[in-house]
Amino acid sequence: MITATYTFATTLTSYAYKALDKKNFRGFRLAANATVCVFAVVGFIIGFGGAFSSEGLQKVISLIPAWLSAGLGVAGKMLPAIGFAMILNVMAKKELIPFVLFGYIAIAYLNLPVMGVAVIGTAIALLVFFHAGKENGESVEEVEVEFEDGI
Repeated sequence: MITATYTFATTLTSYAYKALDKKNFRGFRLAANATVCVFAVVGFIIGFGGAFSSEGLQKVISLIPAWLSAGLGVAGKMLPAIGFAMILNVMAKKELIPFVLFGYIAIAYLNLPVMGVAVIGTAIALLVFFHAGKENGESVEEVEVEFEDGI
């Protein structure tokens, strides 16, 4: 149901872009608000179904074939590795890899809370940023950076 909602929402997004290109602001508002309304309605249906009808959800879950359920279980176990690979793909700079590995080990193996590791990582990043080059009397100069893959 959620996948169908996202698929439908992409058509609304393309309609919104086309409406903006034609300077049709009413059509853009309609598409933007319809997207929010669609997600709100679907979210309400799922939330209401889960909160008040666990028996109904159990019936829906029992309709899922065993092979599909097992496949989804395997896919779910692969998600952390895929996420880590995606992070490394985006941040694959030799200067950043120790920080990525530190965060991954702290969360995956030491079971530290994500927020705590994020705060510690931010503090370390700020220390490195503000003290980079000061030990040799060098100054940090601004450089123009090209952005790739949203980063």
